[in-house]
Amino acid sequence: MSEKKNNLLNSFINKSSEKTLFVYFYDKEATNGKSIVLVGELTYKTGKYIFKYTKGDRKIEGLEDHEATSLHSFFRARLPDKNRPNISEIYKSLPQQDFIEILNRLSEKSPLSSYIFSTDKEYEKKYNSKNSKN
Repeated sequence: MSEKKNNLLNSFINKSSEKTLFVYFYDKEATNGKSIVLVGELTYKTGKYIFKYTKGDRKIEGLEDHEATSLHSFFRARLPDKNRPNISEIYKSLPQQDFIEILNRLSEKSPLSSYIFSTDKEYEKKYNSKNSKN
């Protein structure tokens, strides 16, 4: 295979495997109609997880901008046990180790966390406009 074709193929593979998860904070005591606030973005790209804060002053304790081949403990702690009966089917339906999609599908099912994960960049706007007081 020519070098040009090989580079093109690698570019396609890398782009097709890139995923971004938007990290939102849910403030149940917010009175300004903005109970969901975007905090940061977790991207999986070419075998690495990259977390970067977005604008704003909300930070997650113990998590800085981060780049590594493994998922940071903040996110790993929010992955549900795959042996739970209601969760095991979801794990089976996903590609193995697709932590971005697992967090995306299951984050709102955790009543104990103030964080919501979504692959929808418009989640904050949609949620806040739907739930704002007129």
